[in-house]
Amino acid sequence: MKKQEEIAKKQARDLIQKYKAEVEQQNREITELRATQDMLIRKNEIDNKNKIIRNEQIRKKLIEAITTAKKEIDIWSPWINYHVVNRDLQKDFMNALNRGVAIRIRYGIGNVNSQDESDSRSKNTEKVAIYLREKFKGKDFKMRRVNDHSKLFICDDTFYVLTSYNPLSFDGDYTEKGIRGEIGEVSKNVNNIHAYRERFFSF
Repeated sequence: MKKQEEIAKKQARDLIQKYKAEVEQQNREITELRATQDMLIRKNEIDNKNKIIRNEQIRKKLIEAITTAKKEIDIWSPWINYHVVNRDLQKDFMNALNRGVAIRIRYGIGNVNSQDESDSRSKNTEKVAIYLREKFKGKDFKMRRVNDHSKLFICDDTFYVLTSYNPLSFDGDYTEKGIRGEIGEVSKNVNNIHAYRERFFSF
């Protein structure tokens, strides 16, 4: 009888120990799940924290993108001119390419074959595009002509700017009075970055 009691007690102790171990394991899993949840909440807050920028701030953000990118820069600009894509910006492009950064540019609006004077910017844009393709030949540099008024630039998976500002044809100089205002929204939303890049810059 005594032996049976000892066996029963041992079984009870083993059962209690087993339950304790299971409870401890569940508590660890709950802690890990909460930590993961907190991380995802913080990431979501960061991803969706947008910032409004204006005027010369947009140009500064573009230069930041080009000079700090580690993997890819994407730029969408209807027009391009040598005043903006000058030697300094070309040097920044070359430095980025030499760092192993891919550069993708969507550009163009209007008809380059038109005799209409209103399309002169389109003709000049095409001339600059031809020059840039030749200058960066052999590098991971690609351009695609479209017919679109959209303006956007993306830096790695770090941020993008959706804007009214023409990134490659306006220098952001507001020292003179009467210069038109521009607005942009900086976002770190990685899902949007991937969606924009896949849809518009996969060429």
